[in-house]
Amino acid sequence: ATRCWNWPLPLLTVNSTTPNVQSYPRARINNTAATLISNFLGGQYDKTVEILVQDGNTTLDFTGASLRGYGADQLLTAGTLVVARYYNGLWYCTIIA
Repeated sequence: ATRCWNWPLPLLTVNSTTPNVQSYPRARINNTAATLISNFLGGQYDKTVEILVQDGNTTLDFTGASLRGYGADQLLTAGTLVVARYYNGLWYCTIIA
């Protein structure tokens, strides 16, 4: 399925290990250095956020306490879409390459 995106997408804080997604249903991330994201700030019950990855420096920390969906950390590549849904204090993530 083709997704329609309104450009420009907001850019999340560069190189942040806990970017704030509170104000965004859709955003992009473009880290300039190796960044291990352990959590997204701004979660609210049943919130879903779609994040377009524009770099090869971002890893999601699935072995920590806040992100769920995969059994190991995931290094993301440019063009990857992350869909994260917040529920009961955790983010449930799907990575679409």
